[in-house]
Amino acid sequence: ELFQKEVKDLLEAILEVIREKPLRSLARGYLVYLSASCTWNVIVKPCWRKLEASKTQRQLPNHAPSLFWGHFKDIFVDNQHRVYERMWDSFGARKTVQFATPIFDMTPVFISTIDEKNVKHILQDNFENYVKTDESREDFSKSLIPGIKEFLRDGIFRIDHGVHAKDGGRAWKLQRKIAAQIFTKNNFQKHMSDCFFRQAENACNRVLRQDAAVDFQDIFRRFTMESIGNIFFNTDFGLLADDASSASFGTCFDEVNELSARQRGLRSALYALSDLCPKPFDHVLEAWYWQGREQTTFTAKCEELRGYCREIVQAAHSDAKLSERRDLLALFMNAEQDGEKLSDELLVDLVVSFALAGRDTTASLLTWSACLLSQNPEVQDKLRAEIGKLGSEKPSYKTIEKMPYLRGLLWEVLRLRPVVPLDSKVAVKADILPDGTYVPKNARVFFFPWGVGLDKERWGEDVQQLSPERWIGKPLPSSFDFPAFQAGPRICLGMNMALFEAGIMLVTLLQRFELSFADPEFEPRHDRNTVMGVQDGLFLHAKKIETGLAAKQGGA
Repeated sequence: ELFQKEVKDLLEAILEVIREKPLRSLARGYLVYLSASCTWNVIVKPCWRKLEASKTQRQLPNHAPSLFWGHFKDIFVDNQHRVYERMWDSFGARKTVQFATPIFDMTPVFISTIDEKNVKHILQDNFENYVKTDESREDFSKSLIPGIKEFLRDGIFRIDHGVHAKDGGRAWKLQRKIAAQIFTKNNFQKHMSDCFFRQAENACNRVLRQDAAVDFQDIFRRFTMESIGNIFFNTDFGLLADDASSASFGTCFDEVNELSARQRGLRSALYALSDLCPKPFDHVLEAWYWQGREQTTFTAKCEELRGYCREIVQAAHSDAKLSERRDLLALFMNAEQDGEKLSDELLVDLVVSFALAGRDTTASLLTWSACLLSQNPEVQDKLRAEIGKLGSEKPSYKTIEKMPYLRGLLWEVLRLRPVVPLDSKVAVKADILPDGTYVPKNARVFFFPWGVGLDKERWGEDVQQLSPERWIGKPLPSSFDFPAFQAGPRICLGMNMALFEAGIMLVTLLQRFELSFADPEFEPRHDRNTVMGVQDGLFLHAKKIETGLAAKQGGA
């Protein structure tokens, strides 16, 4: 009773002071909060994270990082145009390396691996523990990919799977289940085959109409956007027509992709400081970041892109035959989640995500295929000889399946120039990889297709050489050993469609043209986009081949 009385008296005394001097009391209370918050977020948490990271760093020594920036500035700022090469330089003979994060980053350490067993552990065996978002389970890394939420929202590429997701992974499962319905062999043989060939012919006709050097990266992006417009959204964008507008869904997509890649840098690393700041300074720092010139341009372009997507969704709503349609958008519009139709905003998110999946990845594969074929004319000749065996027959699902050199070329291009060279997951709980590497809680673990493709232990001493023959007559490596299309439960649903579509386009193109660099001194460099393209475009001369020449070469 005496204790209760003393507590009561103390509380009454505090309340009396607050009533008499409210502003001073409020200020003192905030100072106490500020002191506690700073102590916890600026001292205790970073020290604990770095202590956890030190276990990994002792296992995997790397050159001394900056005390403030870690390895982040070295890799993602100073070497921003050669991030993958810089990361690969650190591997040497090892299969797993670590990179220190900035001292204020919520991520304790970056771990990058090309070890097949590690990749399998991350993408399948311990699938539930490796997710996309940071420890808030809502956002991606502010330092690495600060604009992804504004770009993809609640589409399939941003939402989390597993028990740690906000909804237990139900949204991801639903989106994947619905999307899987369109990637069937029956669809490949019927609807997709005709669509891809029709658009490939349109692309070749556009090449014929251009007198000077042709930007084939632009051609391939138009081709893939038209193709997925037909197949995914029952829409014709008209991007390959004579009067195609320079302002379009496709060009807007390119601008958003480029701006998204440019969000990463010192400014984004400082943006990550908002996770440590007490209120309201966290909101002040976030506002400072998003009011930057590139950031405001990026958000405006994201909204412009969503405007195009809303038009696609509204057009589908207006279609009296929507219930009979079997395109991807119609499947989602006719589906239900928790007994209700999907909202229009979610449908817009899905249009963005599947346009990114169906357009950019295949366009990247085609662009690098044309680039490497132009660099290696002897490979181009061998491929044209195989194509020549078709004679006047148009390419189809069955014919593409019977062209081993073409298939070998596509896999070889994916080895040398993977469409997504670097991908990652976040560890929900501390873990140990099969090779013994300690993974702290919230560490970001990269699997590294770029490094996989350059590993001499896998491919031999001629690892830099374009050699489709290395794939012919041999079984494909497991998706964990060669994760060009991811692996495990989140493996790319459209993998076979992408290879089929790229095959149709290359056959149609090489039946008509011989490709070479417009500038013989041109040295292609990759861009900074997540889906890797050629920096500043791929300008080629397309020499028209006499009718029947391909067939003659095939009979030789």
